[in-house]
Amino acid sequence: MTLHGVGAGTRRSLLALYYHAVASLQATLGVVLRREMTLREYLSAVAARIPALSQAFAGLTALAERALYARPEPDLQDVSTGRELLASMEPERRDAAIDGREEPH
Repeated sequence: MTLHGVGAGTRRSLLALYYHAVASLQATLGVVLRREMTLREYLSAVAARIPALSQAFAGLTALAERALYARPEPDLQDVSTGRELLASMEPERRDAAIDGREEPH
């Protein structure tokens, strides 16, 4: 695979991770990403509703923005970081963070 091919794959992977998080937030919390919203506006809406998620979702949002707009292209470490951030937002970990049982990631 060429270096360009790796970048294209990492962009898609990061965006897939971001939209997986969005789908989960929409389904479980009712925080909807509307067509007219930017990624940062959606982040603000999520953070206002569930502050315990703001750090992890801010990191995932930053990675999605990088995938969409930045050069150089994201690398495999970015994808790994995105996976970790998404995992920290999974319902059981999210509920624990909201209840104060563990520090949010």
